Amino acid sequence: MSFAKIVFIPAGLAAVAMLAAAAAGVRVNVTPSVPVGLYYQIPAPQHPARGSLVVVCLDPSEPQVAAAIDRGYLPVGNCPAGVAPLLKPVAGVPGDRVVVDSHGVTVNGALQPGSAPLSQDPQGRPLSIWSTQYVIQPDQVLLLTEQPVSFDGRYLGPVSVRFIQAQARPLLLF
Repeated sequence: MSFAKIVFIPAGLAAVAMLAAAAAGVRVNVTPSVPVGLYYQIPAPQHPARGSLVVVCLDPSEPQVAAAIDRGYLPVGNCPAGVAPLLKPVAGVPGDRVVVDSHGVTVNGALQPGSAPLSQDPQGRPLSIWSTQYVIQPDQVLLLTEQPVSFDGRYLGPVSVRFIQAQARPLLLF
């Protein structure tokens, strides 16, 4: 068998399989924000529940999102501004009181694990550590992971539910 057949046929089959999976609502996650694996996407609920995983396109008109795009924090994808949607858990829902400071993110008085904001990004560039408190509004959620290097609510604040594209459920985790 020729080298071309050994390399290109399996690669072509893998590409076709990935496209078919994406068309069927399967999403591949390779980032450490949530477990690496395959996730099945279902329609987004009008009011996502705490603990649910959501797929969200961030609003590029938000200053924090624009800065993240400029710094290359968000991979290329099909959301506005050409970035990929994020897969994040919902940590706060409407009515929750959120406090963000150098110690981390507190939701309704409970400090969230691994939520302390970093003072610099992996390239050594300074990150703004802002202290704030707010109540999540009826059309918002707080997206937050336990991963210390995740780009999430500790930097973004609350996100409008209108930017949520889907809810995700683990299918196969690696």
